[in-house]
Amino acid sequence: MTASLDEAYQLLLQIPRWENWAEPQGASTDSITSFQRRMALVLPDVLFDWLRRCNGACAGPGGIFGLCPDNSFIDIEATLLLYPEWSAKGWIPIAGDGCGNYYLLLPDASVCFFDTQCDPGNAMYVVASDLPHFWVSLFRRELGETGWPFDPSYVLAFDPQISKCTTAPMPWINDKSING
Repeated sequence: MTASLDEAYQLLLQIPRWENWAEPQGASTDSITSFQRRMALVLPDVLFDWLRRCNGACAGPGGIFGLCPDNSFIDIEATLLLYPEWSAKGWIPIAGDGCGNYYLLLPDASVCFFDTQCDPGNAMYVVASDLPHFWVSLFRRELGETGWPFDPSYVLAFDPQISKCTTAPMPWINDKSING
């Protein structure tokens, strides 16, 4: 099954936002390019496109990250400054779990969960094969669907390419984190 940024954005608009927070807006090309220069990062096209649609949102379990200097809680740059090793590896924080842990987009296009209390330098498990599958899965869960990310039948039916991800274990495998 294929997921798209269009589908993800439509789902994002349906999930509850935190009290008194506005509908998500997109970032300008100039602000994204400036961020890339400051951080010496080249964002994957899919993340660049996502930020043009949604430059952060106070929604979901721990926020949808963007280039938000006025809100360090959902700011990619502020989070990278907390974990400089992520930037050096090309790992980009894209969302929080609400408990101080993060979902990161990795250079192989997969999205992994990082438990910062356990080991911020190692992925605990992979949650999606790519960014659109991650957003759609996360937002569907916020709308009440169950199964993601721990039910292998559910996950593999929606995101079959996840089975090819080798950066981290699958979430349903009881394994320790591995080095990314």
